[in-house]
Amino acid sequence: MDINNAVNDLLVKFMRSTPGIKQIMLSDVTGLIISKVTVETGSQSDFEGFASISTALYLGMSELKLGPLGLSLADFPENNLCLFGVTKEHVLIVITYKNVSIKKLKVSLKSLSDKISQQLDLWKAAEKIETKQQEIIEKSVELSQEDYEKLLDELTF
Repeated sequence: MDINNAVNDLLVKFMRSTPGIKQIMLSDVTGLIISKVTVETGSQSDFEGFASISTALYLGMSELKLGPLGLSLADFPENNLCLFGVTKEHVLIVITYKNVSIKKLKVSLKSLSDKISQQLDLWKAAEKIETKQQEIIEKSVELSQEDYEKLLDELTF
């Protein structure tokens, strides 16, 4: 399962179990959307625009040395825009209806954040393994069986 599918599954389960959420997405610090889910069919929300808000927030945080992002809330006439830090490089962006309990949402987002963080850690580990495998392939060209086995031992975690 790739990272997008794993995170998407977590977002879908979260939306089903947490009333009042219209849209949720995971973005990185560059504004790249990793996963997004919406409950409103036909919604024309600009996911990239919301992701750019998270990018601006991260740039501001690093400039002001505010520390890691907790919950940040922007209040609009019909909706709330919530940003919740997952890692130093990732943020959850949540659009909720006006009547959502922010206290309950914060607790739920913390739990979701932990699960997503675990998935991101697994993804990083898988990338390292893939890189090591590629190194083995590149170094193993035209090696004897004995040298190949030595190389495998050398590159084993």
